[in-house]
Amino acid sequence: MRDPTFVARRLAVVGAALAVLVAPFVYAPYVDHGPTLCPWHGLLGLPCPGCGMTRAFCALARFDVWSALGWNALSIPLVVVLGAAVVAATLEIARGRAYGWYRRLGSRGAVRACGGAVMAYHVCRVVYWAAEGTLADTYLRTSWTYAWLHALTR
Repeated sequence: MRDPTFVARRLAVVGAALAVLVAPFVYAPYVDHGPTLCPWHGLLGLPCPGCGMTRAFCALARFDVWSALGWNALSIPLVVVLGAAVVAATLEIARGRAYGWYRRLGSRGAVRACGGAVMAYHVCRVVYWAAEGTLADTYLRTSWTYAWLHALTR
């Protein structure tokens, strides 16, 4: 008999991954008119490593890969990983046991490598935006903190 916890965890993976993959198809028509909800950007006025991810996923929902790369290039590998998670979790449910390579994905070395790659990409983006002037114009001046300070100094 299958362990109900095992199946429940795999179903949670499938559900969460599918929700993230399907939501942009629903939200895509509204993405250009919605507010910025990122607390990191709102409070600090700085982009987070995920900045542009919502717009990138919505671009991918329209099959516009070039726009997705422009918003956040990490969206492409993330979509691949989410799709692979759905397939792997479904296959694990069907076979009734976990794949052994999951342990390697969650290892400290793999997590550090992924985290380092994400941070390196983010630092490169921030340096580019700072040199281009986008950091001040698009991020700092559109933050909640800037708006509050600007309102108080009037």
